Amino acid sequence: MLAGVRGPRSGLLAVLAAAVVAAAVPATAPARPAVPGALLGMQAWADPSEADFERMRSAGVRVLRDNLSWSVVEPERGQRLWDRYDAVFERAARNGIEVSPVLVGTPAFAASIPQYPPRAGQRRAFARFVADAVARYGRGGSFWSERPGLRTRPATAWQVWNEPNLGVWWNGRPNVRQYLVLVRQVRRAVLARDPQARIVLAGMPVTKRDTRAPHFLRQIYRRPGAKRLFDAVAVHAFASSATGAVGVVRRTRAIMNAARDRSTPLWVTEIGWGSRPGALPDHLSTDERTQAARLRTALTRLARLRRRLGVERAFWFAWQDRELAAGEGDWWAVHSGLLRVDGSAKPAWRAFSRLGRR
Repeated sequence: MLAGVRGPRSGLLAVLAAAVVAAAVPATAPARPAVPGALLGMQAWADPSEADFERMRSAGVRVLRDNLSWSVVEPERGQRLWDRYDAVFERAARNGIEVSPVLVGTPAFAASIPQYPPRAGQRRAFARFVADAVARYGRGGSFWSERPGLRTRPATAWQVWNEPNLGVWWNGRPNVRQYLVLVRQVRRAVLARDPQARIVLAGMPVTKRDTRAPHFLRQIYRRPGAKRLFDAVAVHAFASSATGAVGVVRRTRAIMNAARDRSTPLWVTEIGWGSRPGALPDHLSTDERTQAARLRTALTRLARLRRRLGVERAFWFAWQDRELAAGEGDWWAVHSGLLRVDGSAKPAWRAFSRLGRR
């Protein structure tokens, strides 16, 4: 799933602080692992307001994962409508938060469904959009030079699409070869504008539908030259428990290691649980107290294992609950927020904030 897309189908000085705390705790009391602020990220269903960003900052959020939709910027061929994303980047920068864009969303002139990738004849148009986005929001981008009073927080990593192992995101039928063609074109477009930028593979959920993430990732590694196309692998760690979610991350790293790709970082670009019992599917829906407990356990364990597993980022999905859209069936993700629909804090908010403020 991705923030902004409806569906049933989207501070720590860690090492020093941990060492100081460990030295001060008696040997009989094991020190709690620090959770580096750089590890913790957030994703929202809708573009966060100024108040949202201020609240995220207070909770220790350092990075917001946000879709940067081609269909929003170029609804008609040749257009460039940046206002929506200018507002997001400006609010984020004012609060010391970096935006990590997901390059996704295809205009009607380039695909039959917005979640589908551009048709082969439209991939160059997509690459031009990507190059323009990097030229605007990346290092040395025009957005920053036009706002000299704003502290620069350029986008430094660009994620290529979302959940391509699901047919709903890839022409009804996942295709590794086609996905890597898109990754290659995006990489070329990004690096032409920012040679230091990083390319992140799309987040892939472990699912019983379509192509399971482990199989899709193994297929990527089997393609000649694929490892040279990306700088980080991403996974969506959805499971029925915190232990299961960490297990998803462990298995993903095992696949990477087996492909002799031990040095490439791993991003957990979505992790979360819904807080309304009975929402579908059952294994991702629980109550508010259990949601908070799973959050605390999963993120603490990922922090403890971050070096062993090479985990660089972990994004909670999502910031705030949302109302169901007309005709939308009830499902876990609309209840996955740290905040309720009315903005009041759930126990998960307090759990996340304690981790982020360490």
